[in-house]
Amino acid sequence: NCGSSIGDTIFFFFSKGYSFKEIHAYEGNANTFQTLQRNIGLLDKEIQKKIMLHQEYIGMKKDEVDTQFAGKKITLINADIEGAELDVLNGMKNIIQDQKPVIAFCVYHKPDDIISIPRFLLGLNCGYHIYLRKYVHYDRNRWEVVMYAVPSERRIK
Repeated sequence: NCGSSIGDTIFFFFSKGYSFKEIHAYEGNANTFQTLQRNIGLLDKEIQKKIMLHQEYIGMKKDEVDTQFAGKKITLINADIEGAELDVLNGMKNIIQDQKPVIAFCVYHKPDDIISIPRFLLGLNCGYHIYLRKYVHYDRNRWEVVMYAVPSERRIK
């Protein structure tokens, strides 16, 4: 969960009843990270043990994600990281090609994100199907668009 903010996406995930072995939550802003820690602290202790909190901006170093998660099974990667999405994708090229996780990335921070991010994923030739979804939040950014990349074998027909 790249750009975890206060944990809202994690809590939404739980509200849907999805199962997981482990969640890695990245938030670089110190104040927001403190709120994230408090919010995760509200969860059952057994669930808390399965959520790794990282106070850092992920993907700032080349191949950082590939190296950090080498040997781990990655099934979902989501990011809302204020325009650094393509950098993070570049840093996880091996994971994407080897494991084909579902990817949910914001594509509205930079004018070309809506083209360059899907183009990057399609260029890896991993058999991804690309979907765009526009979210409307009346109290937040009204331009929020998320790109979902789903590998053929995980597509619900």
